[in-house]
Amino acid sequence: MEPMKPRFDLDKGKLISMDGQIIEFADTKIVSKYADQVEEIMRLFNLKRGEYILTDQSTIGDFGKETINKLLLENFKKKYDFSLTNKSNIGKLAERMYNFRPF
Repeated sequence: MEPMKPRFDLDKGKLISMDGQIIEFADTKIVSKYADQVEEIMRLFNLKRGEYILTDQSTIGDFGKETINKLLLENFKKKYDFSLTNKSNIGKLAERMYNFRPF
């Protein structure tokens, strides 16, 4: 007997797991909307577009704050006047960067 594989249910428009549960993926609306700002954040980790997967729920801690380029982080802090924590949501940071107006 062939093992069950996840399948796509065309009626529901969802991916179905081997045990029949619907698999739902987190939204990416915010990280897509602010793609340029997200890319700037991910450069702190020396990652380029296409080298990472993000959702609107992704945080700095998902990428290991200890791997951040310290020099780039200092420049980021000076530019935007705010810090990052492991719990910082990347989508919200990107939105904040987009709306940042230094005076």
